[in-house]
Amino acid sequence: ITTDSGVGLLLPVADCVATVLYDPITKQLALAHLGRHSTVANLMTKLIETMKQQGSLAKDIVIWMAPSIQQTHYRMDYFDYRDAKEWQGFADGREDGIYLDLQGYNQARAIEAGAIGQNIYVSPINTATDENYFSHSQGDKTGRFAVLVYTKK
Repeated sequence: ITTDSGVGLLLPVADCVATVLYDPITKQLALAHLGRHSTVANLMTKLIETMKQQGSLAKDIVIWMAPSIQQTHYRMDYFDYRDAKEWQGFADGREDGIYLDLQGYNQARAIEAGAIGQNIYVSPINTATDENYFSHSQGDKTGRFAVLVYTKK
């Protein structure tokens, strides 16, 4: 999280949900890596709470989720939280594994923390199927794409 204009935040990713949070009132800018582990740790909620502690109102925060792997392709062999109440609807148990909806789960946590749904943009691009993006889940371990954000001076 930064409030310094002209300072860039850079995050390389492959399938995980690179997420930008911005409050145009307080000029707080955050960039988060919302993979499986940080999602389970509720990083989205923690970021919004931190921004609120630093003067933001959750309703003012604009959230953008970058292209990432979609639930249709994000298969886990096991997932310890599959039966947890907060994961209902976001962890789909099928015959061949458990499919996670990281975007939906994080969007729900943001709204629960006070963000407004219309201020949240979730990219529809699936990194597992779009040849313009790297996907570690699909076997491409050599590359990544990056998200770079900053506010102008």
